[in-house]
Amino acid sequence: MASFVLFQAALTMLIGLLPYYVGGILRRDAEGIWVPILTAVGLGTMVLAIPLFTRLARRTTPLRGYRAAMVLAAATFPLLFLSGLAPGIPVEA
Repeated sequence: MASFVLFQAALTMLIGLLPYYVGGILRRDAEGIWVPILTAVGLGTMVLAIPLFTRLARRTTPLRGYRAAMVLAAATFPLLFLSGLAPGIPVEA
């Protein structure tokens, strides 16, 4: 139940914040093109990770697979801080 709630919360934030990210941060005019592309990248990454964590949960325990997913997410999210250093991202005041 908790994993379903966390997944839905993350997906809602992803879908809700992408138009702002494309328009306000990336400053792209064609939001209708970039938002679906970025949504597909996010969802595609989630779908590609399913076999990896399914295999891990079958080899060990589902709790250990869930724990590994949460630890990897916690280790990856701070890297989003560095996304402003990517080329093409305007410097905000």
